[in-house]
Amino acid sequence: MPTKGRKIVDTLITEVSQDTWIFFPWDLDVAYVAPISGGTD
Repeated sequence: MPTKGRKIVDTLITEVSQDTWIFFPWDLDVAYVAPISGGTD
């Protein structure tokens, strides 16, 4: 099933399946970091 958003993006590098976890550098802190929303987790 083709994705609906693909036709409206400016740049597409590659499609990633929904069951793939992507690690972003800002998610990999070695110590606890409070949520930016100010809430609790």
